[in-house]
Amino acid sequence: FTGPSASPNLAEDPTDIPGQHADFTTAPFTSDVTSVGVPSLRVKLSHIAPTDLVIYAKAWDVAPDGTAALINRQIAPARIPTSALSAPAEIKLIGFAHRFAAGHSFRLTLATTDQTSYNNPVADAITITTGPGSILTLPTGAD
Repeated sequence: FTGPSASPNLAEDPTDIPGQHADFTTAPFTSDVTSVGVPSLRVKLSHIAPTDLVIYAKAWDVAPDGTAALINRQIAPARIPTSALSAPAEIKLIGFAHRFAAGHSFRLTLATTDQTSYNNPVADAITITTGPGSILTLPTGAD
């Protein structure tokens, strides 16, 4: 279920397929936090397909009860040439202006597919290696 008929304007909530995404969630913010700008990620990726690596980055606002809202329903697709994967990948999300209420968290999802896009027609398995050198930058300023 991909492509133009899967418009981001659909009333349905976006979902990710189990086993085809990884979530990284911050600790809850202790005060209101405003983020204005372009979040970025530096992370080591690898994959097995003979094509370029295709991945989708998504930014979520997670409430204290665990419910999550995709910020402005924006999805940042990234195509990374296999030849560039010897170094950590630099992924820019779509810029936004958003206020996280105290007690909310920021969640980054990296997904192999997305309902709004034509996905890679070649099956792939992607490995995300976190740790030293992995950096998520969320432009923020405490309110």
